[in-house]
Amino acid sequence: MRWRLVGWVTLAVVVGGALFGALVASASVSCPAPNGDAYSAGVLADSPLAYYRLDESAGPTLCDSSSAHVAGSYESNGITFGVPGALHGDSDTAIGSDGSGGGIGTGGASGISGSHSFTLEGWFRNTGTVQNQALVDIGQNSAGSGAEAGLATWRDLTCTEGASGASSELGLDEQGVSNCWDTSVAGVNLWDGQWHYLAVTYAPGAVGSVGQVTGYVDGQSLGSQPVATPLNLAASSIRLGY
Repeated sequence: MRWRLVGWVTLAVVVGGALFGALVASASVSCPAPNGDAYSAGVLADSPLAYYRLDESAGPTLCDSSSAHVAGSYESNGITFGVPGALHGDSDTAIGSDGSGGGIGTGGASGISGSHSFTLEGWFRNTGTVQNQALVDIGQNSAGSGAEAGLATWRDLTCTEGASGASSELGLDEQGVSNCWDTSVAGVNLWDGQWHYLAVTYAPGAVGSVGQVTGYVDGQSLGSQPVATPLNLAASSIRLGY
């Protein structure tokens, strides 16, 4: 599982797994460089704010492969290292979560606060029955408060905006108020046990307007919506998985 958060209009961040936890210090940690594959080259060409490949064989260090090199920490419970990854011909592995341990890990500071453009994106595969998956989250501080934005998936649940009650939904979760897209309009069921590439892009509006978000699944646009509530993100760490 790999995730990218594109922020500050032109920057990107790749993330892949996180949870609630303390803020991670911004000190650099020595982590292996990406293996030079075309996917990693494309990610790094976007100057990501963070790039978590989730290919470690053990914790506790959650490596950031971007030029910022701001590492994080894996959760000690509920995760499995060395799961086969999403990309064919790529030897990098992924991280699995049982959905009960609270999350995967907490990364470094996202570098995004206030109301700025960003994209949360990455690979996701569901093999269980947990219905609400918060895949990557920014904006919630270590005290569990602050304006929040999270890339999430739902199954058989009713969202408060967008395509409500669909059997397979992608969403931008904003602490109880969400923008949702029915992925079946693109012929995709997120609970089919296959890898899917998900993305949500936020573009702030002019002063006094709420801005809009656009959802994507497997490279297909699910359309744009005005955000459910204006986004004014708190400076925080990146949380992966919940």
